[in-house]
Amino acid sequence: MDYLLIGSMLGRNISAHDTTTFAYITPFLVGSPSPPNASKAGYSCPVLGHNGRLYVKLNNEISATQIESYDRKTGNFISTCVKASGMGACNFLINNEGELLAFDLNGNINRHHADSGSLIDVYVKNTYLKETLEKYDSAYPLTMRLQSDQYILISVIYNGIGADAQALLRFDQRTGKFLDVLIPKTDLNYHLSLDFIVGPGHHIFATNFNTGQVLRYDRSSGSFLSVFASHPSLIHPHGLIFGPDGNLYVTDPSQNVVFRFNHSGVFLGSFTTPPAFAGPTYMVFVNNPPSVIPIF
Repeated sequence: MDYLLIGSMLGRNISAHDTTTFAYITPFLVGSPSPPNASKAGYSCPVLGHNGRLYVKLNNEISATQIESYDRKTGNFISTCVKASGMGACNFLINNEGELLAFDLNGNINRHHADSGSLIDVYVKNTYLKETLEKYDSAYPLTMRLQSDQYILISVIYNGIGADAQALLRFDQRTGKFLDVLIPKTDLNYHLSLDFIVGPGHHIFATNFNTGQVLRYDRSSGSFLSVFASHPSLIHPHGLIFGPDGNLYVTDPSQNVVFRFNHSGVFLGSFTTPPAFAGPTYMVFVNNPPSVIPIF
C-alpha cells in the first residue's frame, strides 16, 4: 500500500494517509522505547534511506534531540542513529551515497553510516562553518536539502537580526566546501521560510510561514521568480513536497491541514490530519517497493 507519511510538531507519531483518498490510515510509528523528554517531543522530518529504512528527527524544546531509524514497511523502531543532533527542524539528510549527514550540538556537520549511525568523519568542521555563518551574523541551520548531485543547500535562521531573518547557503556535496549565498537575508520574501525543496525546472520552492504563500526562486542565481501557490485558507504553510503525481503538497500546522496544488500552482483541495498529530510538518511518500519521487 502507498502512504503519505506526515511528521508532527507535537505528536509522538507519524501520520499515514492513503495516497489516493488521503484518508487517515494508522499511526505509522509510535516512537522509540525511551526518547529524551518524551512528553515534550514531536516526530518530524521523515526521510527515506537507501537501505529501506525511514529516518525521523525527534525534536524537542531543549537540545535533547536525536535521529531514529524505523522499518519503512512496518514502522517498527530499529535504532537511535544519532544522539544530540542539534537544534533545527530538518537539519539532516541522506546523501547520494546513502550516508547520513547531520548537525551536532557543536555546530559540525558529521557524516555517519546510515545503518549503524557510527561516525565516518566530520564533513564540515565547526570552525569553518562558524566562520562561514558569522560572515552573515550568528545563525543556526534550520533545513538541509540536496540540490541535484552537486550541492547541499542549508537554510539558516539568524538570531542577531530577528527570529524571522533567513538565508539559503550552498555547499559542495562532495567536499562540504561553502560555495555561495544562494538567497541572501536581504530577500524579505524568504524570511520565516520553514521548508524548501528543489522542484520542477530545478527551481527552489519555499514556504513562507508569515504570508501563507509558496515562493519560487531561480535554481542558479537564487533570484525571486514568483508566488507559485497561495490560497485564502492557507495561513501558515510549513512543509512541502512534490508527490509522484506531480502535485505539490503543503502542510499548515496551525490548522492540521495539508493543501494540494497542481504543477502550475492551481489549488486542488485539502485534507485534515487527526487531532493526535497536532502540527503537521514535513512529509515523504513511501510504498512497497519505495515510491519513485521526482528528482529534479
